[in-house]
Amino acid sequence: EQAWLGLMNAGKRSFQQGNPGEATTAYRAAIGMMPERVEGWVNLGSALLESGRYELAADALQKAVSMQSGLMASHLILGDALRMLGKLREASASYQKAVSLQRVPISLNKLACALRAENKPELAEALYREALEMDPGFTLARMNLATVQLELRRYDKAEEQLGELTRLALPPGE
Repeated sequence: EQAWLGLMNAGKRSFQQGNPGEATTAYRAAIGMMPERVEGWVNLGSALLESGRYELAADALQKAVSMQSGLMASHLILGDALRMLGKLREASASYQKAVSLQRVPISLNKLACALRAENKPELAEALYREALEMDPGFTLARMNLATVQLELRRYDKAEEQLGELTRLALPPGE
């Protein structure tokens, strides 16, 4: 148990330091010790996704889902891997499952993005709004809402959302 935990912590540190390759190595070693622990599979999938190894990420996350289907994070990250593989319908289904397990701003935003990609902007708009009702400071959802409003030619509404962004502190990446 202690050795497994040490490997998981090493993987977490590597991931946080921006080295998903080292994280992958640590998580694979942890899985080798305790393959029945779903956390190892979820973390491995996340590190593989960050490394751009989408097929392997999807495989690891499918394993996590098969082990514990009620874990929202597994479905959310699996949706990301499927989206990167161009499997939009499967990604949308995975995000939908995540939302059904835990209706939180991040899962709503990801499902909304998938629905936009499937050319369902009105459904996406409603989900972005719901995410923002839960967390008015969720800048990514606000930007996505403004974007979908532009697509829907609701320019005044898009301008309103963009105006809100000017009053919020944006993370450096945004």
